[in-house]
Amino acid sequence: SPTFTGVPLTPTAANGSNTTQIANTAYVTSMLGGTSSPVLSKSVSGYVKMATGMLIQWGTGNVSGTTAINNSFPITFPTATLAITGVETTQTSLTFPLTITNVTTTGFCARKGNGSDNTGFRYIAIGY
Repeated sequence: SPTFTGVPLTPTAANGSNTTQIANTAYVTSMLGGTSSPVLSKSVSGYVKMATGMLIQWGTGNVSGTTAINNSFPITFPTATLAITGVETTQTSLTFPLTITNVTTTGFCARKGNGSDNTGFRYIAIGY
């Protein structure tokens, strides 16, 4: 195997190339949509925005009994929310299903199917 020193150069492969040739950083950057790293917010309610336009968001919320509570995403999905799921994280009595409805590009409503206790939940949403 050769040992390279300095800054070795290699030709940039054509977009979509599927061969065993060396992929340089220019090729990888172009395949990622022009950037080599995603934009992200690493917090309890955060997101990661891929160079391809896909967006994954997560967060927490609370529901109180069967009352629907509006929740906002950390940032707006530019085009569409494709999927969202949630799970209860605090249970003070018998667990009831968490229901997510009225999903838009800016947020959603969450409520419990039954019961009167307060319940925390976490969610993850995918869109673009």
